Amino acid sequence: MNEDWKIKLEKSHKDFMNIVWPEIKNWFPLGDIIPVETKMQDDLARLFDTRAGIDMWKIDPLGLRGIASRIQWQPSPPRSTFPDKTFTIREIRADGFKTERQKRQEAIKKGYVYPYWTIHAYLDKDCLLYACCIETKELFFAYEFSPEIFKENTNKKNGNVFLYVYAEDLKNRNFGNVKIYERNK
Repeated sequence: MNEDWKIKLEKSHKDFMNIVWPEIKNWFPLGDIIPVETKMQDDLARLFDTRAGIDMWKIDPLGLRGIASRIQWQPSPPRSTFPDKTFTIREIRADGFKTERQKRQEAIKKGYVYPYWTIHAYLDKDCLLYACCIETKELFFAYEFSPEIFKENTNKKNGNVFLYVYAEDLKNRNFGNVKIYERNK
């Protein structure tokens, strides 16, 4: 893991725990949250992160469930259309490795471990602007049964291709219990 990626990973974890989680924790049953990504030296933690896409564990009185999170920060210079208010899924990796979409679809269909929830959050410095949450299987069922609501975007820096879907579109089409936090709403 290169140093730049480690720094981004640590910032993502820190911002999730300190900025995002305090605003959305009421969406979940009482209990603790344990990060996976910051324990990369541990083999099991690394497997949960890289193979199952689990960034943290949510522990509640009934058991434990995985969470996948993606944090995006307001770019510099600021973009007037930020936040995007979407869930994103990596569709194509320029390096040819399996993508998030491929791994999640396979895990769901074949009964392997995958994150129970997917959370996407948009921040401007230390301020949460928007967050959305959905059960991961519902996000991928939406992709399977309503692919027309997903759009494609290519990262010009690295060639990776992402699918994105607006959280409101999923909510309006009744794909699971989509939770949305929007600052000042």
